[in-house]
Amino acid sequence: MSGNKQVTFNLPEDLIGRMTWYVQQKIEPSKNAIVRKSIELYLETLKQETLQKSMEEAINDTMFMNDLTESMRDFEAIDREGDSVW
Repeated sequence: MSGNKQVTFNLPEDLIGRMTWYVQQKIEPSKNAIVRKSIELYLETLKQETLQKSMEEAINDTMFMNDLTESMRDFEAIDREGDSVW
């Protein structure tokens, strides 16, 4: 992980209260840790959703699907050879 940079956020009081409870219960080391983990999880979710959307769009792209089919055909013999090795 690269260095940290301080930023300021405004969050609803009830959210801060919930984070405080987890810190006081020693479930999380700090509110900062909760915010960092939450953002990391959310960004990973966005990444997966973006990838899913791209795949769905690719399915409807005739040129992409033709290229994919051709590539799969080109590697078909090699794939069969690999299957027999394992």
